[in-house]
Amino acid sequence: MLADNTLTSRSQRTESFNAASTEAVAVYTPSKSGRRILYLVSISIAVCALLVWSSALLLNVYPLSSIRSAKDRKMVTSAANAAPGSLQWYPPGRWLVVVMGQLRGGGLVYRSFSHHILDALRADLALLGPPDDSADTLLLQQRAKYKWIHPDPENGDWGPVLTRLANGSDAWKRLCKVTHKETNNSIVIDFLGSAGAPAGSLCWAAGSGIIHYINKRLIQLELEKIHVEKTYDWIVVTRSDYLYLCPIPRLNLNKATIYAPQGEEYGGICDRFAIFSAEIALTVLNVTNHLLSNMDFWIKTWELSIYSDYINPERMLYMYYKTLSPSIQMDKYLHPGFTVRRPDKDPTKYREGEDSKQFSPYGIRVKYSGEYEHAMESCEPWKRFQFNNKDYNKETGLFQVLL
Repeated sequence: MLADNTLTSRSQRTESFNAASTEAVAVYTPSKSGRRILYLVSISIAVCALLVWSSALLLNVYPLSSIRSAKDRKMVTSAANAAPGSLQWYPPGRWLVVVMGQLRGGGLVYRSFSHHILDALRADLALLGPPDDSADTLLLQQRAKYKWIHPDPENGDWGPVLTRLANGSDAWKRLCKVTHKETNNSIVIDFLGSAGAPAGSLCWAAGSGIIHYINKRLIQLELEKIHVEKTYDWIVVTRSDYLYLCPIPRLNLNKATIYAPQGEEYGGICDRFAIFSAEIALTVLNVTNHLLSNMDFWIKTWELSIYSDYINPERMLYMYYKTLSPSIQMDKYLHPGFTVRRPDKDPTKYREGEDSKQFSPYGIRVKYSGEYEHAMESCEPWKRFQFNNKDYNKETGLFQVLL
């Protein structure tokens, strides 16, 4: 009898528990309309999460905090917000960009440089060259932290400047006449162009290569004064007449490597733009001092080199960089800038530039079509992100706000 009562009690408790469970399930089982609402809410949450993730990704690529002016910030927000290739990915550190030589190119060029290079790197700017207080250089003058004034010679002869850098010795003129051992040809030392004026003098050459080498030595001396290895982490040395379509592409920067643009190499390495660490800056820029201090070495090197016809600035720079190997290496990349010229304002000794439907309306000529093609290729990812933006000109690669 007791056993029967126990079984009955257990059976009743089991039925009560099952009923309660069924009621609980009924309470938490949504109706058809409820399920629809939950589905819409889930979709909304997923979309919001995707938007937040995308915004974070894009701002990490090109953070608005790195854009200084309201005009540039508007451009980035409306046109370049999602552009890959921004230098935000670069190693943290202090950057110095040195512009050497006369200021050429004009306002459009300076704005593109300011936005795509200085702003993207959060870099300090140094100007090395002759004094220039013209109105169209005001942007660069205002941004420059350093102004290293070195006037150009009035008669265009840079030979005396080279003599001064050689501690008053004009023994460097020995470099002007070298005969190749194998071919017995006189080697044209083209990179000494402008070191002897007028035309026909011992070291005369059609170009102006020696100006770059003198500037490199002057930059080296100025960087020594500011203790560059303690003041900065990365150095850029360039000229002023590059028009940039976007920032420099992603590079795996190494502190023992010199980075230079592809193209315009002429048998050597491009000497118009370079990135290197501050640790090796004084060594990289020591080419002119090394040349003047080791003339016998360089004469023998040229006599036996594969370059039996002429030694241009690009070849000389490449040969000097090779003497630094293996401790310092070279690397090349697709550069996002190309050199331009204002035919009514910018002097030139070599390339006049070509008119084009893209840039002639802005009063500039493209000096080297290959550079422009490389810049367009380098900035191809940017173009893919700008297909819906009215401020972006696909034909030129320029943003309307820069014009």
